Amino acid sequence: MLIERINRQEANKSKIEIDIAYLTGAIRDKKYDVPVMERLCILAENPSGLIIDQDFIFPDDDEMEIIFSMTIDYILNYGKPDTIIVRDDYVLNLLNDLCKRTGIKLKIKGKLKAIDYFVESFLRYRF
Repeated sequence: MLIERINRQEANKSKIEIDIAYLTGAIRDKKYDVPVMERLCILAENPSGLIIDQDFIFPDDDEMEIIFSMTIDYILNYGKPDTIIVRDDYVLNLLNDLCKRTGIKLKIKGKLKAIDYFVESFLRYRF
């Protein structure tokens, strides 16, 4: 039923990037015995660089659910992108079936222009 709903969405001819970025810090939380690595799931438009969504990923989070949720929320709110660009095989394999069933192109690139710029800026200007 969700695939049918996605397929009814208008195409918006955009290209989006989605990735899980590892940041250089650690989060201290009473919930965890040791500090946890900062990981951020980011969805951005390419080539505008606009960050559409982002979410910290904690050890007990389901990465696959976060990636699907961000992707599907984007489609339902903004329309079907022409292409989804990912960095690696892990995210490619997660989104492969969804993209095939909805007619969205899925590409893998080692460098993600919008996300890499965001992460570099975040690391450069953080306190």
